[in-house]
Amino acid sequence: CETVAWRFPVLLQRSPSPFQTRQALMEIKASFSNVANMLLDWDDVHNNDFCSWKGVLCDNVSLSVVSLNLSSLNLGGEISPALGDLRNLQSIDLQGNYLGGQIPDEIGNCASLAYVDFSTNSLFGDIPFSISKLKQLEFLNLKNNNLTGPIPATLTQIPNLKTLDLARNQLTGEIPRLLYWNEVLQYLGLRGNMLTGTLSPDMCHLTGLWYYDVRGNNLTGTIPDSIGNCTSFEILDVSYNQLTGVIPYNIG
Repeated sequence: CETVAWRFPVLLQRSPSPFQTRQALMEIKASFSNVANMLLDWDDVHNNDFCSWKGVLCDNVSLSVVSLNLSSLNLGGEISPALGDLRNLQSIDLQGNYLGGQIPDEIGNCASLAYVDFSTNSLFGDIPFSISKLKQLEFLNLKNNNLTGPIPATLTQIPNLKTLDLARNQLTGEIPRLLYWNEVLQYLGLRGNMLTGTLSPDMCHLTGLWYYDVRGNNLTGTIPDSIGNCTSFEILDVSYNQLTGVIPYNIG
């Protein structure tokens, strides 16, 4: 995905107390492994100013944690359910680590989240339905993991979702048809899974979609003639599936 400057919502939920926030951050640290050289300043005994800890960004007024960036720190372990206690979190980036386990359901408690990047880890299990509670979410990147199960149809209930990247997992089932009715979706990356079903003629309802990649799945059927109406597409990759028939003449 391209790098984007994100503007986060300004409305905050009622902030947890500093004690609750420190406790949540320490629980998150405890669920990680290989933290000795990476999160040295995450120490509530010798440095209780969690806003100064590595990767932590706080709101200047409420002092609640609004951003957590622990990308590419070689962290192992799992993502703690205590993440859900950071109620005003707007951005979390854990990409490029060695995190296993499942994505905790408690992530759905972070109602202000606009940006989530858990890509390039070793996460497994289903994509939790609770992610669909994140109505401010604009960017969701879970690519390069070991996630299984279907793409939750409830993801279509996220009204502001612009980027959805689930590439290179082990997802099965069909692409939820209602996903094609998300008016703001711009980037849909689903390559390298085990998705089945057909290419929906509804794909062109995504008038803002410029990136559509379903390469390397188990899709069948033909390429719909309506694909010629997808005038916003800049990248379209449906290769390495089990598609049949002719290429629509109007695809160019």
